Amino acid sequence: MRARLVQWIALASVVAFGVTALPAEAATSVQVATGTPGLCPAAGQIDIKPALVAGRSTASSIKVKTKPRRGGECTGGSGDGTEVASMQSAGTGAATLIGCGSSLSIALAKLKLTVKWKMRTGATTKKIANSTFTFSKATGSISTSPPNHLEFDVLTTDATVTAGSFIGDTVAARLVTDPDVTELGNACRAQGIKRIRFGAKASQDDGQVGSGAFILAP
Repeated sequence: MRARLVQWIALASVVAFGVTALPAEAATSVQVATGTPGLCPAAGQIDIKPALVAGRSTASSIKVKTKPRRGGECTGGSGDGTEVASMQSAGTGAATLIGCGSSLSIALAKLKLTVKWKMRTGATTKKIANSTFTFSKATGSISTSPPNHLEFDVLTTDATVTAGSFIGDTVAARLVTDPDVTELGNACRAQGIKRIRFGAKASQDDGQVGSGAFILAP
């Protein structure tokens, strides 16, 4: 029993020594990037709780997740941003139903996203710090491409990078929903709108797919 106890103490000492003895340079350095990654295509979804339903005008909480659009990489970058391949993000905000008929409209507000960047193959910098995008509002309207879908536009005056890589850059965004206005209107008048996808799945009504894109500028 005593011999076993000594063995355990010795093992614990080796483990502890190995952890504390790791050299500082073994940690991966993370660079706060400057410049801009330019335009980054995105796909994703907006989860809404409670659902947006006709007759309810109070704001709902939303959770937003985006991922790189298949086959699309960031373009038009400068500085460190030229080595960025794509972005993914997650965050929270609020959504309010403005109208639920032929003039369907939804307003987004107080959206904050944590953004992770993927670097291009062979990039000099292997990893850069995450960014925080802060949006004050996003205006909803009816899209033209594809037609008759819901489109959220974020102007550069309403969004900026507030922390991390590319801090200080302005952000513009356009999200066009996968479900068209007919689908969203039907959901709004029934069980409510609980989830909105963009750039991910074709509309059941017209077979068209929406889109998403974020554009950063110094």
